Amino acid sequence: MRVLFRALFFFSFLSFFLGLIVFAIGATGAVHDSSGPLQFGLLLMLPLVAVIILKSYLSKGYKRRFEELVESNGGAKYADFVDLSGIAITNAGKIVLCNLSNLKAYALDDVRSYKWATYEPGIGGRKQLATIAQEQRQQDDGTGLFLSLKDISNPTWHVRFKKKPLIDKWFEILNQIYGN
Repeated sequence: MRVLFRALFFFSFLSFFLGLIVFAIGATGAVHDSSGPLQFGLLLMLPLVAVIILKSYLSKGYKRRFEELVESNGGAKYADFVDLSGIAITNAGKIVLCNLSNLKAYALDDVRSYKWATYEPGIGGRKQLATIAQEQRQQDDGTGLFLSLKDISNPTWHVRFKKKPLIDKWFEILNQIYGN
């Protein structure tokens, strides 16, 4: 799902900028009948708006399901949900994890281990578009909290937090719970 959104966003972003250029040409009056380029430019901008609305709609749905599961397991003592991924510690002694449509509550004893990692993309120079996309994918896959659980169907969870302060907060919460 993340790869699909990344691809949709990339292509709709290109369409948006192409539409912006066509719109600007039509707005400057460089073309005798400027209504055609204006309408065509606006039409090219619509896919980006559609992708943003779709991601927002899906994110709200995932967040709602996450919050409902947290509430059904005793309410949140600590909880965060960011970018289609979430983690919560409930008042009933459960840990609730969400990564896209994967959503499950576990007993705190089911956590075998946890770690955090961040991936910082390289700096500098002129990079090719493919290199930038690969670094973005590596950052998505390599940054966040990683939990190993006693679960045959989903033994490893990746909570995709990108901001270091949020990762530090949750690492400290887990350290206090597990006494490390």
